[in-house]
Amino acid sequence: MEHNNIEIYKATMQKMICIARMHRGVFEKNISMLGIHHSQHQLLMYISKRGEVGSQKEIAEKFDISPAAVARTLKSLESEGFIKRSATNDDSRFNKIVLTEKGKEIVEKTREMFIEIDREIFESFSMNDVNAFNNYLDQIRATLINKYEEGCVKNAEEKK
Repeated sequence: MEHNNIEIYKATMQKMICIARMHRGVFEKNISMLGIHHSQHQLLMYISKRGEVGSQKEIAEKFDISPAAVARTLKSLESEGFIKRSATNDDSRFNKIVLTEKGKEIVEKTREMFIEIDREIFESFSMNDVNAFNNYLDQIRATLINKYEEGCVKNAEEKK
C-alpha cells in the first residue's frame, strides 16, 4: 500500500511542476507578442509595484542576478521606451528608474493577460473547488516551509 502512495505523491508533484511550467510558457508566449521577454516583464512589474527604483544594485539583489544582467535589461527597456532613468540629486551613481506611459500600458496589458489566463484555467471549476485546491496548496507550502526551511524555499519566502 505504501508503494502506491509514493507513486501517487510522485505523480502529483510532477503534475504540479508541469502545470507551473505550462502556465509560465503560455504567459511568456503572450507577452512575447507584446515585444517583451520574461526578464523584462519581471523588472517592469517590480518597478510598477515600487513606483520607482533607486539603483540597479537594488534590482540585482532582489532578483539574485548580476548587476551586468540588470544593466542590459534596463538598457533594452529604456531604448524601447518602457522606462526612464535619471540621475538623483543626491548621488550621480544612482538612477531613479520609473515607468513611462508605454511601460505602464504594458504592465496593465500583462496584468489583464494573467487574469484572463487564470480565469480560463479555472472556469470549469466551482469556487468551492478552487478554494479547496488553494487550501491544499497552502498546506503543501506550509509543510515545505516547516520541514525544509533551508535552500530555495527559504529564499523564496525572503524575496516576497
